[in-house]
Amino acid sequence: MKPIIIKSQAEFDALPESFDKYTVIIIDSYKTLIIIKKHRKKSLIRVVRDSRVETWGDSRVYVSGNVYVRALDNSRVDAGGNSVVDAMDESRIVAGENSDVHIWHNATATGTGKITICG
Repeated sequence: MKPIIIKSQAEFDALPESFDKYTVIIIDSYKTLIIIKKHRKKSLIRVVRDSRVETWGDSRVYVSGNVYVRALDNSRVDAGGNSVVDAMDESRIVAGENSDVHIWHNATATGTGKITICG
């Protein structure tokens, strides 16, 4: 199945809550904030190229390439490739090469990226 390319919040909100076949969702929103409130079953969300994302609930995203993510409320983020993640609440982050992760309020991070505990 071809990946679904998302460029706006309206496009993301129009996605179904689950897919019949495993689906890759690529967020390529060039500095436009996309808010992800929950994980879409049978999907993988990749965030690329100067996109901005805020994750909530049980959402899971994979980010790379100058991406900024604000992870809240039990989100999971795998970060690499010059990405920046602000992690809060119970979020879990895997910080890959050249990623910069800031941790607040019980969030956790592991990996090779720069991890800063902020409070």
